[in-house]
Amino acid sequence: MLPVFKETVERLFQQGLIKVVFATETLSLGINMPAKTVVIEDLWKFSGERHELLTPGEYTQLTGRAGRRGIDEIGYAVVLYQRQVPFERVAGLASTRTYELRSSFRPSYNMTVNLIRNYTREEARHLLNSSFAQFLADRGVVTLERQLERDRAFLDGYRKSMACHLGDFAEYWALRERAQRIREEARRITVREREEAAREGLAQLRPGDVIFLRSGRRRGLAVVLSSREGRPTVLTQDRRYFRLSHRDFDRAPAPVARIDVPRTGSARSARFRRDLAARLATLNVRPPRAHDARPDPEAERRARALEREAARHPCHACPDRPEHERWAERASKLEREVATLERRVRSRTETLGRQFDRVVAVLHELGYVRGFSLTEKGERLRRIYAEGDILVVEGLAQGLFDALPPSELAALVSAVVYESRERTPRRTELPTRELKERFRGMTRTWSEVRRTEDSHQVELVRELDPGFAPTVLDWAEGKSLDDVLGASGLTPGDFVRNCKQLLDLLRQIEEVGGPDVGPAARAAHEAVNRGVVSYTGLEG
Repeated sequence: MLPVFKETVERLFQQGLIKVVFATETLSLGINMPAKTVVIEDLWKFSGERHELLTPGEYTQLTGRAGRRGIDEIGYAVVLYQRQVPFERVAGLASTRTYELRSSFRPSYNMTVNLIRNYTREEARHLLNSSFAQFLADRGVVTLERQLERDRAFLDGYRKSMACHLGDFAEYWALRERAQRIREEARRITVREREEAAREGLAQLRPGDVIFLRSGRRRGLAVVLSSREGRPTVLTQDRRYFRLSHRDFDRAPAPVARIDVPRTGSARSARFRRDLAARLATLNVRPPRAHDARPDPEAERRARALEREAARHPCHACPDRPEHERWAERASKLEREVATLERRVRSRTETLGRQFDRVVAVLHELGYVRGFSLTEKGERLRRIYAEGDILVVEGLAQGLFDALPPSELAALVSAVVYESRERTPRRTELPTRELKERFRGMTRTWSEVRRTEDSHQVELVRELDPGFAPTVLDWAEGKSLDDVLGASGLTPGDFVRNCKQLLDLLRQIEEVGGPDVGPAARAAHEAVNRGVVSYTGLEG
C-alpha cells in the first residue's frame, strides 16, 4: 500500500468511517489502528530470507490490536483454517505467554571497520563478548556440557563391551577404520575434481554448442541457447529447456557438434523449440563413452595394506568378533558425536570475538585493513551502511559505477539492496548492454568476495538480485507509476519501499563516490525521488 493511502486508511479507521481493514502483517505492525476483532488469514510470513510460520511473539503482536481501549472489554482474534497448520500448532501460538529472546546480532563489515577505527583489537573483542548475543550463546553451553557428560558415560560402557581377550580390539578397529577413511577421502577428492572439471567445461560452452546429457530423463542431445554465470540454458530433443549445473555431469562436458541458434526468438516460443529440436534430431552423433570411475591407485594400495595388517591382528581370529564389532561401531559413532559436541562447546565461548577475527581476516585479504588500521578502502566502507556494503565499495574501487547515466546507476545499485519475496524469483533480463556488462562485473566481484569469505568461514554478502533494476530504470527515466507497476508486477507499497532503500544507499554513494560517481549518484537520487516515492506525509 502506498504511504499516502496507508495514512488515509489509518485516519478513516480511527474515526470510525471505515469498519474493516484487510492488511498484510507488515502493514498491521506499522500502523496505529486498534480494532474490536483481528482476523489472521495466513500464519505464514516472509522473514526476508524464507517463508516461515509466525512465532508466538509475532502472533501476539498481531492479535494484541484486538480490543479498543475504553470501548471494548474483550478483543477477538480469528484465525482462518489452514490445512497445512495443525490445530495444536495454532493453539500453541495463542496460549504461549513467555517468549524467548533471541539475538540476530553479528559483526558486519561496516561494524567491524568502525570498531577498528575506534578501538584496539582487545577492546573490540571485549565489547562484542559483552553483548547480549554472546550471553545467550554462553547460556546454551550448560545444556551441551550436560549432554557431553551423559555421552561420555555411554562411551565408557561401549568400550568395555567391545573388549577382547585376544588383544586390543580398539587397535584392531582403528586399522579397519583408517582403511575405510582413506577410501572415502579418495572418493571425495575424485568427486571434487570431477565437479571442478564440470564447472570449467560448462563455463566454456557457447550458444550453438551441442552436448550429450547422460542424467535420467534428460539423457540425449541438447543445444546451448545461452551461457550465463557458468550455468548454460539448453534445449533438448524433446523440446524441454532448462539451466544446467555441474551436478548434471560426471566429467567435463564437451561439444560433440555445433548448430546455428537464431539470434531472434525465445525458448518460450513453441515454434522456436520445435525447429531447434528438429535440427538436433538430424544430427548423426555418437554419444561419448561413459566415464569409468576408478579408485585412486595410491589410496587403494594404502587401504589394502592396512586391511592386511588388520587381518594379522590377534583380534581378527576372535570367535566373538561380530559382537565386538557391533559395540565398536556404536563407540565410533558416539565418539564422532562427542567430538561434534566438544567443537560446539568451544565455538559457543567467545563466539562473536572469533567471528570478528574472521571478518577482520577477510577485510585484510581484500585490502580494507592493514595491521589493525583502516586503508583508504576501509575508510570508504566505514561510511556505507547497507547489507551489501562491501560490494558497493568494491564496485567503486573497480570503476563499475563510473560514467553511467543516472538511471542506469540507480538500476545497477538496486541489485545490491533489492531482495525478491517470491519463493522462486523470476529471471530478469537487464534492458541495456552497458547495464548487463556492469552487472556481470558486479557478479564477478560478488564471487571473489564469497571465495574470500569461504576461506575464512564467513558468510555476510548475499547474492545480487537484479529483479528491481528494469523497474527502477523506467521510473528514473520518467515513466508513469501505472506503466512501471504494470510491467513489474510489484505492489505500489513494495515499489515505494524498495525505492526508499535504494535512495538511502544512493545518498551514501554520493558522499563517498568522489568526483567520478558522486554527481551521478546525486542525479540518480533526484530521478528516483519523485512522485509517490518522495511523499513525506499528510498535512493537518
